[in-house]
Amino acid sequence: MATISKDRLKLLIQKYLNADLRESETRELNDFGAAYPQLWLLIARLQDKGQFARDVEELQSIDTEKALAGSLSQIRRLQPGQGLLRKLLLQPAAIVIGIVVILTLTGITVWKLRGSVTQPGSLAVVYRTVTQSGMGQYTVSLPDHSKIWLNNGATLRYPSTFTGKTREVDFAGEGYFEITGDASTPFLVHLKDGLLLHVLGTSFNISAYPGEKITRTTVLTGSVKISNAFREQVIMPLQQSVIHDNKEWDLLPKVDSISTIEWKNDYFIFKNTPPAIAVQQLSKHFGIPIEIEAPDKLMPCNASIRKDLPLLTILDILGFHHRLEGKKLVLFR
Repeated sequence: MATISKDRLKLLIQKYLNADLRESETRELNDFGAAYPQLWLLIARLQDKGQFARDVEELQSIDTEKALAGSLSQIRRLQPGQGLLRKLLLQPAAIVIGIVVILTLTGITVWKLRGSVTQPGSLAVVYRTVTQSGMGQYTVSLPDHSKIWLNNGATLRYPSTFTGKTREVDFAGEGYFEITGDASTPFLVHLKDGLLLHVLGTSFNISAYPGEKITRTTVLTGSVKISNAFREQVIMPLQQSVIHDNKEWDLLPKVDSISTIEWKNDYFIFKNTPPAIAVQQLSKHFGIPIEIEAPDKLMPCNASIRKDLPLLTILDILGFHHRLEGKKLVLFR
């Protein structure tokens, strides 16, 4: 159960609005938001200028001090999954009580001015950058309820709320995307080398690390269009786009999509996997440089291995010997 004090929540939301959260603080706030997801919706209402004006008008008719005291008392007793905040979103007067709670927690001041409303400048859209720098993966929930799993070394930049006719994020590294469908607001992913993914509502995996010559996009459901200034390619379910140094574009008609996204689960799944690809996955997961001698002369890897095993144990299972050269691990058979 996610628990957090009022002062701590106030600090985290202030830093959230200012795009100043550290990685550990982002995790803490995301954990609280996972237990009480309506928190994000209340904040989103504050960021909507028209809605903010209407809410402030409603405040004129409410005893805010009494409402705030009652709301805070109920929130302290609220358990994850209970419906208090959901009710706040369904009842106009109660919505404002929820707004008062958030306003008070964040220290935002509401000016009651007849005929006009002043919206604090901190409510503008802000961008957040999340980098998964530790071993394993990290999950981010976007404002539209889409989810993105970040592999080790991946970076995602996204807005606090989506506005306009598109939903746009910047991404580098490897990630698995589950995008909420909305035909009227396409989802766009900006990648390295001017590549752009155009999505309506689908699930797919991207591998586009800076410094690597190959960009892979594998679609599990729906469809994705990848393009640059010169060409485009549509990817259907179970297909994989492979772009070599942004010059050669290939489309593999049928791939093992399950193996492609096994990195976000608890096992490494190698099915006739070229040794260079297998070692690349291990290097990213454990966060250390690994090289392999004469990979083209070696047999493919076939194994299902738990990710919580030590690296040397995994190498043993795959039949690799190793030696240390400086800070680099060199593998051979």
